[in-house]
Amino acid sequence: MTAAPEPTRIPKRTVRTRRIAFAYPTGALDHHYVQGDLVMSHVVAVLSGLFPEGEDFFIRSVRRHANQITDPELKSQVAGFIGQEVTHGREHRALNDRLREMGYPTRLVDRFTHYLMIRSDRFFPRRFQLAVTAGALLSAAAAIVVFRRLPRQAAHGTAVAGAVEAIETTAELGLAGVEPAFVGGHDKT
Repeated sequence: MTAAPEPTRIPKRTVRTRRIAFAYPTGALDHHYVQGDLVMSHVVAVLSGLFPEGEDFFIRSVRRHANQITDPELKSQVAGFIGQEVTHGREHRALNDRLREMGYPTRLVDRFTHYLMIRSDRFFPRRFQLAVTAGALLSAAAAIVVFRRLPRQAAHGTAVAGAVEAIETTAELGLAGVEPAFVGGHDKT
């Protein structure tokens, strides 16, 4: 006769929903706002255009499974995660509005991403969507580790150096989004 396995214990971690808000004043940004680099400015604008719908996808993926969580610690962590993703999406939307005013195609990217995310909701199983969410978050964390280890001498004075600095700032903010560090946005709170 085998004994029932012990339930997995969820480590105690506080996943706080930080109430942040960044300001992007009109006229305060150069058109090529990532250190004057045309290519990196467009790359960051397009990435930012992807994020709001991605954040919404993450929230939907996690919420669909939240009713199956019985551990109070994990329930608390999931609530903090959802709150943080809501904040991320709101801040990216504000930045995207500003970037659109500057001529970047953030609205087009956002609409296309919305179309793809709605399709994925219909065609992919919910467990797969949750796995995609976990994979995306692990990829972001891995990118931070990789960029932190890039030799600064090789990247000095380039857009990569700006990316390294932005990603390090993001790591300090707990994956709050890279754009404020890139474009000089500041916390309104």
